[in-house]
Amino acid sequence: MQSTFRILFIFSVLLWSCQSEAQRPKFQKLSPEQIAEKQTARQIKTLDLNKEQAQTLETINFKYAELLQAEIKSRQESRKASFAKMKDIIEAQNEEVKTILSENQYSNYIALRRQNLAKLRKRRIEKALAIQDNRKQSIEALNLSNTQKEKLKSIKTKYAKEMKALRAQDNVQGKLKEFKRLSEEQDKEVKAILSEEQFEMYLRIKKEKLQKRKSKMRKNKN
Repeated sequence: MQSTFRILFIFSVLLWSCQSEAQRPKFQKLSPEQIAEKQTARQIKTLDLNKEQAQTLETINFKYAELLQAEIKSRQESRKASFAKMKDIIEAQNEEVKTILSENQYSNYIALRRQNLAKLRKRRIEKALAIQDNRKQSIEALNLSNTQKEKLKSIKTKYAKEMKALRAQDNVQGKLKEFKRLSEEQDKEVKAILSEEQFEMYLRIKKEKLQKRKSKMRKNKN
């Protein structure tokens, strides 16, 4: 999930926001044509483009929306290589856009992109802080000793690395089985360092988090 989020985050940065915060659709659900149309519509209003510029800009936006979507769907390269490739794509897009805009329009074009990047970074930081706060509350609810905290942190770190490596694999069916196995092994190690009451609380918290995640995923699909 984190890997997917990073890819979608990069995609959102590169394509800007097409609608308001409340109305922004999932980019992966849009076709390149829809992305280009929405992107251009917002740019027309902001950049004060003439008809010819607008038509050419939409053609450019469509071209690069196709390239970026293809890059996201393939994900055959490592995330680092993929990011570098996306960066090259967007830089090439900037160069083409620059040829059809005035100097002032292009400055506004870049300024809008930077503003959107700042907003996305802010949301990402807020989400990370919320996750961190949730984890802190979970640990406090377990009422762990300092020794237990250190051991739990070590176990979490160990399995987080294994699950991160697993996410990079392409075999979906195999990944699900392996995720289940790793989760069960992690629970066994956690159980060994907790009291019976603490472990019951640990499982309850874990179940609540899973239910919230599933609920959020269902809402996103709708």
